[in-house]
Amino acid sequence: MIVGIDLAGSEKRPTGFCVLDGMRSKCYKLYTDKEIIENVERIKPKIVAIDAPLALP
Repeated sequence: MIVGIDLAGSEKRPTGFCVLDGMRSKCYKLYTDKEIIENVERIKPKIVAIDAPLALP
């Protein structure tokens, strides 16, 4: 299982969160760091790929 995270520059905007499991994918919008951490800990992926913004919050 792989998780991809496209971080937003602020908790006011959504962060993209996608879970890849073989040929299946599920994508979500998350808003807080706590939501991101809780989901990664719950899913326990083998890989976490993070795309960080180039702007300050």
